[in-house]
Amino acid sequence: MQAKQNELAVLGQKQAHKQAQLDGLRHQRQDWLQELHALRCGTILRLRQDKAAQLTAALADNVRVTVTAAGHRQPYADFLKQLLDKKGLNKNVIQKLAEAALTPPQLAQAMRHERQAGEGETTVLGEMGVTAAYRQRLAAVPDDLLHELETYAIPDLVDICLKVGPEYRSLTPPLGVAGLSVGQKCTAILSLILVEHDTPLIIDQPEDDLDNAFIFREIVQTLRREKERRQFLIATHNANIPVSGDAELILLMAADERHGWLAHSGSIDDPLLRGPVETILEGGREAFRLRHTKYGLHR
Repeated sequence: MQAKQNELAVLGQKQAHKQAQLDGLRHQRQDWLQELHALRCGTILRLRQDKAAQLTAALADNVRVTVTAAGHRQPYADFLKQLLDKKGLNKNVIQKLAEAALTPPQLAQAMRHERQAGEGETTVLGEMGVTAAYRQRLAAVPDDLLHELETYAIPDLVDICLKVGPEYRSLTPPLGVAGLSVGQKCTAILSLILVEHDTPLIIDQPEDDLDNAFIFREIVQTLRREKERRQFLIATHNANIPVSGDAELILLMAADERHGWLAHSGSIDDPLLRGPVETILEGGREAFRLRHTKYGLHR
């Protein structure tokens, strides 16, 4: 009997030691989760928001970029649906959890709390409107899944808006809110591409879906401003881009049914190139003069 008691005492000491180790690891994990949360919601978010402000300023507020912390909730809902698969939760409950003002660690803690909650006790999930039956199912979610939930990062929401008249319109507006046309969406994205990075940029016919006013006001002015630090290679039929954009080199291409070739090259200051440029981009000198007269620009 004494031997058994001694053995149990030793096992009790080992259990207490293991429990202390486990408690220490849990505390350490919580500390790391807090550091991770601070990094995501502090340093990383601040870098993204600073970059958004930098892009907005570079585009003179014609395009506005904003970053909302943890604002992209649909991927979070998809994650919860996959994580809680076969737990008997309907999509409305999952959507409610995803849209709640709880971080993933807070949601995991709320689910753990349901395990010890007494009957009739007010809980976070109960205040969210989750029924008792669904709260029981959430309480039964094992710790390994809760650990996975605690490390999930709800994506930040990046919103790109184009100034249309006095208001800004989003590329991805909510239902019932006026959005952008295809051309306006191209305008916003192309504006960002033109000012971002310093690597060579190749664009095929940027005038597609864009009006001439925007091409001159935004694309041409950006090309003139940025061409000293970045190389632009553009295929176009729009005269504003190579001529008003002051292209350093214009390549005029020709083609037949079998192949294409370089017909002329040079700058617009080259008299030998100016004629072909007028023909291809303006329809010829007579067409250009006729439009000039029609617009009353001869006065």
